[in-house]
Amino acid sequence: PGKDNDELDLELVVHYLMCPPEYDALSYCWGTDAPTVKVEFPADGEFVTTLIRPNLAAAIRRLRLPDRARFVWVDAICINQTDDKEKSLQIPKMATIYERATRVCVWLGEEKDDSALALSFIKNDMLDLGQIDALVNEKGTERAWTALSKLMRRPWFSRRWIIQEIVYAKEAILYCGNDAIDWTDFADAVTLFADYEIQWKLASRMKGHRLLGRDLDYFSDVQALGATRLVEATSNLFRYDESWRVTQKFRSLEYLVSSLSVFKASQPHDTIYAIMGLAKDYWFLEAPSKTQSAEGEPLEQPQVYEADYSKPAHIVFQDFVDFVIRTSKSLDIICRPWAPDDIEQLPSWITTLKAAAFETQTGGRCTRINADSLVGLPGIMATTYNASGSRLPVWNIESISSPGQGIRTGHSLIVQGVMIDTVQEVKLPAHEGIVPSDWLEFGGWTDRSAAPPEELWRTLVANRGPDGTNMPTYYRRACKHALLHGLEGGGLHTNRILAECSSSIVAKFLRRVQAAAWMRRLCKTTTSTLGLVPKNTREGDLICILYGCSVPVILRKIECDGLRPEACSFCNRSALKCVYNHCTHELPKKEFYYKFIGECYVSGKMD
Repeated sequence: PGKDNDELDLELVVHYLMCPPEYDALSYCWGTDAPTVKVEFPADGEFVTTLIRPNLAAAIRRLRLPDRARFVWVDAICINQTDDKEKSLQIPKMATIYERATRVCVWLGEEKDDSALALSFIKNDMLDLGQIDALVNEKGTERAWTALSKLMRRPWFSRRWIIQEIVYAKEAILYCGNDAIDWTDFADAVTLFADYEIQWKLASRMKGHRLLGRDLDYFSDVQALGATRLVEATSNLFRYDESWRVTQKFRSLEYLVSSLSVFKASQPHDTIYAIMGLAKDYWFLEAPSKTQSAEGEPLEQPQVYEADYSKPAHIVFQDFVDFVIRTSKSLDIICRPWAPDDIEQLPSWITTLKAAAFETQTGGRCTRINADSLVGLPGIMATTYNASGSRLPVWNIESISSPGQGIRTGHSLIVQGVMIDTVQEVKLPAHEGIVPSDWLEFGGWTDRSAAPPEELWRTLVANRGPDGTNMPTYYRRACKHALLHGLEGGGLHTNRILAECSSSIVAKFLRRVQAAAWMRRLCKTTTSTLGLVPKNTREGDLICILYGCSVPVILRKIECDGLRPEACSFCNRSALKCVYNHCTHELPKKEFYYKFIGECYVSGKMD
């Protein structure tokens, strides 16, 4: 207990999780500041001295009561963060810890950037649905909307662990400085703010406002912010009972890892470990013994998994890819960006977040940096494309060693498929969403009075509408309008046109062009077919369809010096043993291998 700047008075108390006292669980952002706040507390009859981070110290001061003790579970204190074995044991219990807490207390940080105004705006104005249209359309609310947008960009909303912490909370309260708000009220406000019509009206009204400076399209990223994604996740990924307890999980681990990349983890292992407790196809300790439904139908059995922080991150990631291919019967995971981009020894078939569509920049602004993944998200509907038809993947992961050196130099994913074409010529990428003007002539549009060629405009949108749906019939007409009226300075500046566009139809078409073409190259193959390929594609790269992958991919043949597998793919004996014991399986001579460049769109080859 204590007031204001009194010294922190803590005590570490051990209780069984099956019958704990009433307690709260803290959810907060560790921050980048070093642990500098010294705290002492009794534990097991001894006094323990440790350093905690300033943001945690601020959270404890805000939550403590002035006259009595308060039980709060805090990860940095209750788990030894330097002990990988202890962390591996505690990770499976995290969901239970937050589920059994009386409430989850979320600490967003101290008051700044008009955060008090933002919370007051939610509680006193936004939640009155009768006046929401007036708040959007009338002058005088610009500062409040901007304050809410800044609050939604706080670092806490980018943490990967918060998804589990909020999903399992019976009750959650957000604290920011001296203010607080119930999570359900905040979630309703975020949902309203992210509504497409409201967002469009606000973005149009706020262009050039003095509060936003030179930022012409400040509110355009609201739907991609972590706060919006968190509300969507808690609403759509699970089923709850009347007491807000999770009763059913809807999504696979593959879906969660692929769709929640906006949420970051301080440790690479937590890219997977922080959300696998939310997946329908993963169990931490033991699979359920029930194998049949009441009607006698076999039940899909989740896989047993144990977190292991002692494994190198690249091994954890390779194990994850292998698991996904086994459970999904698909290779699409190699096309989706999901892995942190600062991990060494990652093979090319583990796609990192450098290829992600959006990036969260300093200050919380979420901006597009690449096109959307062509394979889309798993398990929502039928796949967006169907390049490999009904062929299932045939794969194996092999370790590769360099002869004479005795060291492992990488890992190979052995797959089967067919080569369908070769890249003959590539154009510059659509950098920052600017479609180069030479794409048009390259695509066959030489007569500007005529409509753009069918293959060209379909390629610009990858022959699909938003989220993999069929294209609206107006795309051809919208394409011609945009190209005739928007070309300037050597290209089609999609962002500039969107910031000034008065036609919602043209705007929808241009956003689809951005989703399909941003930072991709327009290419022509040896069979004179148009396509969209990754920005690092070269002439001579191979276009292949891998069995089990829903889209074609770009592979590059790499010559090497006698690399060969450490183990036979079939009998699992070492390469040396197979050679000398006359294994009937012929080991491949690794005189070359293929580097995975990325997914691609090729006209006429997608279905």
